[in-house]
Amino acid sequence: MLRDPGADFHWEVRYPGPDGEVGTADDRVGSRDVHVPAGTDVRVHLRSRDYVYTFAIPELALKEIAVPDMEFALHFRAPGPGQTLLLGDQMCGYDHPELIGKLVVTDPAAFTRTMEALPSWQDRR
Repeated sequence: MLRDPGADFHWEVRYPGPDGEVGTADDRVGSRDVHVPAGTDVRVHLRSRDYVYTFAIPELALKEIAVPDMEFALHFRAPGPGQTLLLGDQMCGYDHPELIGKLVVTDPAAFTRTMEALPSWQDRR
């Protein structure tokens, strides 16, 4: 499960930490790109702190919105290892590069290494 709040024209991606729960101090945080292990069921929770954003993974035919004070979700099964385009916009077009990234699908060991390299939620700033 990921939480993906849009704010200030960028995505902040929050992953569960070692305890497996999102919303605790050991969560990991990234920006722009979404990393997932291959073959897993993924749930992305979308929220915004400021504007209405769209979040799309065209290759998987997925698109949803992020709206202040509301939460929307996407569910999908991660394909095999590889990368695909992740599009985001602030309803005014694709001119905010920090909203455009990649869905990065890796084997579970590489995913674990990626998570270990990300800062924890409480150390993010």
